[in-house]
Amino acid sequence: ITNANEFNISEIRITPGVYYPEWYILSNDLFKLVGESTTDCILDYQGSMGLTFLDMNTVEIANLTVRNTNQHAISVQSADRVTVRNSVFYNNQNKGIALTSVDSVTIANNTIDGVNGEAIWSNNSNIYVVNNSFSENSTAIAITNSGHALLEYNNLFNNALNDNGNNVEYSDGNIYNNPMFMDVSQNNYHVWPESPMIDAGHPSFSYENEPTPNGSRINMGAYGNTNEAHTSSTNSTGEVKYSP
Repeated sequence: ITNANEFNISEIRITPGVYYPEWYILSNDLFKLVGESTTDCILDYQGSMGLTFLDMNTVEIANLTVRNTNQHAISVQSADRVTVRNSVFYNNQNKGIALTSVDSVTIANNTIDGVNGEAIWSNNSNIYVVNNSFSENSTAIAITNSGHALLEYNNLFNNALNDNGNNVEYSDGNIYNNPMFMDVSQNNYHVWPESPMIDAGHPSFSYENEPTPNGSRINMGAYGNTNEAHTSSTNSTGEVKYSP
């Protein structure tokens, strides 16, 4: 896809599978790219450039795994509103999410691991970053020129730098602990029952899609407020209620 308006496309729903897309979306009022399952809907770029959006009104990316890019996993240049949520990013080079001249950005409940560069890079954009997991990245958040990033209820673990820039504001609830992923070597970013990210997200966010018991609070990371979230405790037999 090179021009979403040309094809009259405003939304793509992705069913489970591994996809090797070449998408460059431009000049569109609204574009949504939503997977059915974060774990099972995989965009594999095989060492090429990831999703690119130019001159947009609204962009929403949700419920995906994006991997193996060589420049960025997602790039948005010039937009009014951008939302990226409930997605996993791993084995991406240079930048995870790159934003240029975006008025309002929400990055919520994502897991971004091992970017050889900036997990989030922003130029002249205003970003709200909440309920995410950043681990093993060269830099978690980088702000250049003007713009601002507000971080609340994120887990920042073992990044070489947590931030780079003058306009990164840390508010409540950020932690700096091992997320306890089940098996990074197998790209399994679910968490073990002892993970500090369970029930550690923003207390005002919805948690209703998480299996019970859910602690009446959203989990951090890509699976927060989804049916793949880890439960808050074990059942009466001592077995974990959710196991991917």
